[in-house]
Amino acid sequence: MLEVSLVRDLEQVPGLAVRPDEPLSRHAEWRVGGPAELWLVAETEDALTAAATLLAKARVRLTVVGGCRLLIRDGGVEGAFLRPGGFAEQQDEMRVGALMAAAILGRRGSAAGWRGMHKLLLRAGTVGDAFRDGALEHVTRVRVLKGRKVVELAPDDVRDHHGLLGFTLDPPLALGTSVLARGRETIARRRKGGLGLPGRLMNDSGRNLAAQLMRDANLDGVRVRSARIGCVEPNSVLNLGGATTKDILLLTKMVQDRVKKHSGSRLQPHLSPIGRNKKR
Repeated sequence: MLEVSLVRDLEQVPGLAVRPDEPLSRHAEWRVGGPAELWLVAETEDALTAAATLLAKARVRLTVVGGCRLLIRDGGVEGAFLRPGGFAEQQDEMRVGALMAAAILGRRGSAAGWRGMHKLLLRAGTVGDAFRDGALEHVTRVRVLKGRKVVELAPDDVRDHHGLLGFTLDPPLALGTSVLARGRETIARRRKGGLGLPGRLMNDSGRNLAAQLMRDANLDGVRVRSARIGCVEPNSVLNLGGATTKDILLLTKMVQDRVKKHSGSRLQPHLSPIGRNKKR
């Protein structure tokens, strides 16, 4: 049983969402699982370390959720589960968030001519999953949560209990033309397959396409619970199973905030909910 004071202290941490007894079926890729005793989402590294410190003092076990390896029994699980937020989903040159979709990194890396990135094009899961499986090449440093601190380690020093946050890559650029051609053909097949078909999330901002503004803000594949932005069509929202209207509205607000911060443009939602919030 969690102490009420612990939950109250966690709720005071800026950038930290706190949800006791949160069904993990809303967050796990398999869409199954009972409630976590405590579910946290940290939008910044400061929020992450603050939460880790409070939980350590209260002797509550913390598990950092970083990919598709989470399978929880229907009766639920004790302890705190924490998902890194926006800071672990983005890319800044050669620094890549552990929760970015591996296929997105494959597409971007192949387009840039990075050797080995084409192997991720059709891969499910996150960049962190690819690293755990040995499929992420040319990693020089790994950013992890180790105990209560965020540190950078050599790839060989990373252990299973470390929470993956991001990677620094150093891929060679001298790709052969045949490899690049195969990467482009794979991207074309994915687009032709119609991935991300469900419709429009945001209206365009004047001459600026909402899809391009969202892609520039690294929003491809970002999700809130079971509502996810499309990877191939970034101005779309996918229901991965069990998403609610509230989830889509929260996702819309996240898109507005990130695009405003990145480019200064204020996007307006294409969707207008009607009806009551709760059943009578």
